[in-house]
Amino acid sequence: MADQHQTFTPAQLTQYEFLQMKKEEQRRKKRARMATFRLRLKQLPAVEQEPFKVRARDARARYKAL
Repeated sequence: MADQHQTFTPAQLTQYEFLQMKKEEQRRKKRARMATFRLRLKQLPAVEQEPFKVRARDARARYKAL
């Protein structure tokens, strides 16, 4: 999926706008990577998924404990 987005030179944008665009691009890439990871994880047998589920459960417990 090719994203069609307009490119700007840094001189056309304020520094704040340029940094915001960079951050949004990084977020978009990270969301795409995580979606791919979740899709691959679901294709694994249940036994192989378990370590990932345990790690996620532990992370949620640590977050709630804060």
